Amino acid sequence: MDYVHVRKFSPFAILRISKTENWLKEQAQKGYKLVAYKGWTFTFQKCQSKTREYFIYTSPGIEKNDRFLGELSFIKNLYGDRKSTLNKRRQRIIEIDPQKINGDYKFYLLWRNRHYLNYYWKLLVATLFVFSVCFVMTLIEKAVHFFALLSLPPILYFFVSIFLLRHQRKQLKKTGDGTTK
Repeated sequence: MDYVHVRKFSPFAILRISKTENWLKEQAQKGYKLVAYKGWTFTFQKCQSKTREYFIYTSPGIEKNDRFLGELSFIKNLYGDRKSTLNKRRQRIIEIDPQKINGDYKFYLLWRNRHYLNYYWKLLVATLFVFSVCFVMTLIEKAVHFFALLSLPPILYFFVSIFLLRHQRKQLKKTGDGTTK
């Protein structure tokens, strides 16, 4: 059988995972089965309309979280559609067998979203900390510049005083008697 492959572009990020999962579900209902993806380009195979469910996991912090990866492997083994060509690859989108969905599956969806929420809270706190440090440093720099400007008149006074005193000293050396002419 000759398969027709269709590529569709859809930007997705962690913020839009649920929307992307729903979009993939809609594509399946229109007769397009997801067979691969790279970046924001999804490759579909034209087939009969069918209800399909997808579970997406992607995050910059996932690679360092072994527990999360272990749970995802568990989800793939427990809920994944064994006939799916997508699940035979090491992809970050799992095709779920709709007949295996139960209350525990919904728990894993909430768990995944909580993981992403915690990740983004940590990023927000770190970003606010860096912003605060930069802001304080800017205030300190402005204060330093202000005090540097305030110190210019005394510095100028000291230079003029030194110049006048040196000039007066030279005059005293020339006369030798301590009087100035």
